[in-house]
Amino acid sequence: MLLQVTRQVAETYASIGRRYSLYASRGVTTPEKGIMEGFKRAFSVPWLKTLREIGGHSGEFVVAEATNCTDDAYVSKKCISIYAHGDAWCLPVGADTTLPELKDAGVKLAVLSNFDTRLRKLLKDLNVFDMFDAIVVPSEVGYEKPAPAPEIFKIALAVRWRRR
Repeated sequence: MLLQVTRQVAETYASIGRRYSLYASRGVTTPEKGIMEGFKRAFSVPWLKTLREIGGHSGEFVVAEATNCTDDAYVSKKCISIYAHGDAWCLPVGADTTLPELKDAGVKLAVLSNFDTRLRKLLKDLNVFDMFDAIVVPSEVGYEKPAPAPEIFKIALAVRWRRR
């Protein structure tokens, strides 16, 4: 896994929820354990179909389901936005040296991820965007999970590779 959170997501959501409940009329009191159970619920439903029906963002659905809070100020402006910046993420130990070594050796590198459209910015924030010859984000090409896996790999193989 190339991108890793700097702090457990449930811990972050619970912490934001505690601060949020101090000034919002609809407090978020779901503890970390409850948020983890909420993640299990969110990922066990046909959520992409649900999202298409309600016209939402996958991250918003997951946060709302996990925390039992649908308040946009908490869900989008607090929880979703925190993960749109590189300081919420880190690279695995050794990636900062391994990626340039591979690149210098002439190895073509690509990212194929089920992440959302924030991925490119995060790779830039973490100073690794230019290491990759191709970046394929399923939500940009119309093959998010649970789309058939072969399709996204076919798209990835057909991507124009940048020349160094």
